[in-house]
Amino acid sequence: MKAARIQIFISYSHYDRRFIAVDSAGRVPELLRILMPLQEDGVALVWDDHLLAGDYIDQRIRRWLRTCHVLLALVSEDFLHSKYCTDIEVRTLLRRARQDRDVRIVPFYLSPCEWQRVPWLRKLKGLPSPSRTLTDTRGTARRRALLDLRRHLRKTVQLLRSRADAK
Repeated sequence: MKAARIQIFISYSHYDRRFIAVDSAGRVPELLRILMPLQEDGVALVWDDHLLAGDYIDQRIRRWLRTCHVLLALVSEDFLHSKYCTDIEVRTLLRRARQDRDVRIVPFYLSPCEWQRVPWLRKLKGLPSPSRTLTDTRGTARRRALLDLRRHLRKTVQLLRSRADAK
C-alpha cells in the first residue's frame, strides 16, 4: 500500500525569509537543508516560493491551508506581528485542527519573542525551547535543534499516516 502524501505548509514572516529561501547564488539555507530529506519520505513542503507567475497569491495559499496536514510556524517577533501569518494562516489551521485531530501546528522558534502573550502558542509544544531559540544557538547545538525539528516532523508524519491507514 502506498503511503499517504503528507503536506507541510511553512508559515513565516518575509522578514525571516533568509531561513527558508534559496539565495541568488543558489545557496540553500540550513533550515531548508534539514527539511528537504522529508521529501524523500513522500512529504510535500510548500510555502510561498512555490507560487508561479500569474498565480493569485491569496487564493493559492488558502488552498494550501485547506489541504495541508501540518503548518510549520517559523515563530519570531516579526511572525507574531504579521497579520497574514497569524490572522489568515494560523487561524485557518487552528479552525481546522479543532475539527480534525489529523491537522497539526508545529511552532519552531527562530528568535526570541513574546510568544507567552499568544494564547495558541502557550498551548502547543514548540521546538526548540522558546527560551533557547534557533538564533540563540551555534554549532552543534544549532544542528541538534534543527535535527530535532526534522525528527519531530517525521514522527508527526508517521502518526498521521498510521491514522490514515486505520480509516
